[in-house]
Amino acid sequence: MMYESPTQKNPVFEAKGIETVRRDQCTITQRVLKNALIHAFQKRRIGPTKDYLHRQWALIHAGNLPVSDFVLTGRVRSQYRGGRVGPVQASLAKRLAEIDPGRVVRHKERLPYVIVAMPGKAFKLKDGVLTPLELLEQWDSYSINAEYYTQRHVNAALQRCFGLPPFKINIHAWYNSCPKPRKRIHHWPQSKST
Repeated sequence: MMYESPTQKNPVFEAKGIETVRRDQCTITQRVLKNALIHAFQKRRIGPTKDYLHRQWALIHAGNLPVSDFVLTGRVRSQYRGGRVGPVQASLAKRLAEIDPGRVVRHKERLPYVIVAMPGKAFKLKDGVLTPLELLEQWDSYSINAEYYTQRHVNAALQRCFGLPPFKINIHAWYNSCPKPRKRIHHWPQSKST
């Protein structure tokens, strides 16, 4: 929280280099982290911050947030060391190029994607990556992978900030103690292969 003059009554939130301002982070992580930090600094107590986080985790798991809050962007390279496929956005770029040869992703182009929930527990992350448009076209078949976004993005960013002094909070313990709403039921698309 920043004060620019001695007469300024209310501070302004100023962030540099953390997930609240990074382009490769999803909007939900940016918003939750920013508001949690503002709660902690303005209230000077951690109780309101915990209540805020419980409400946000419940919203994420309930599926009541727009898809635009979960869109990630990642740079895609033309080649990866050792001939590897690369991160999830690289596997999405490869799949898009196979579907439409005219849709080749250029070197260092940012590709928007979302991670959707897949049936079962043993699936690879690259199997659950879709473009936002693909998700919206098949909305009845897929839902956002709420567990992935809360654990790998929102909670990881929160832990990096709130795990430090003076807070020293275990965000993962807070998350595990938070009640989560039931997920909506999906009818998974049938494979068309014969």
